[in-house]
Amino acid sequence: KNLGEVYTKLLRNLELDNKFSDAEYLKLAEKSIAVENRDLNEPFLTIIESLANRGLFAEAEKFVELGNREFEKRVVQDKKNGADLSQTENSERAQLLNSSGAVFLRQEKYAEAEKFFLKSIETSKKYNFAYKLLGEIYEETEKFDRAEDAYISQIASVPIDKANFDLLKNLYQKRNGDFENFESYLENVKKIAKTKRREIIVSEKIRE
Repeated sequence: KNLGEVYTKLLRNLELDNKFSDAEYLKLAEKSIAVENRDLNEPFLTIIESLANRGLFAEAEKFVELGNREFEKRVVQDKKNGADLSQTENSERAQLLNSSGAVFLRQEKYAEAEKFFLKSIETSKKYNFAYKLLGEIYEETEKFDRAEDAYISQIASVPIDKANFDLLKNLYQKRNGDFENFESYLENVKKIAKTKRREIIVSEKIRE
């Protein structure tokens, strides 16, 4: 392991350790970002999630800004060196964007959260968690058509036999008052999801 990975592991282990104060944790976080890490999104991914779990949202937002700025710098530098983002790097970038958005979602700052999730999907459609989080935003703000589309896109991003239909089922009940005709609705959803999945696979192959 390199020093960056050691810091990341330490940050995770101390995340919910009550004996380790918030001030001490923030000092450790500041030290960790000065160390080179093989993962493009670390240690920022761990720091952002851990600070949010500690309830330190203002501090988490600062690291959101810093983490995404540093990632962009590395992308620009890679492009100058003639390299494009690989599929793995796109996935890492999407993961960082999702964790960034989640910080705002947990504070019910829906507009800010939405921006991060939409950018995450633009970066990598294979990383499907953003669709779920977008669906939650739209459902919470009663934009049910958008919520439905987001949940169907989430289903489409994985093989149909691994898809989870619970969120869509709950949304159906919220909109209709019961589950009458849900099975017929679900069959139609599966057809739409299969078409969307083909589109996702094709678009990701074009990126390669």
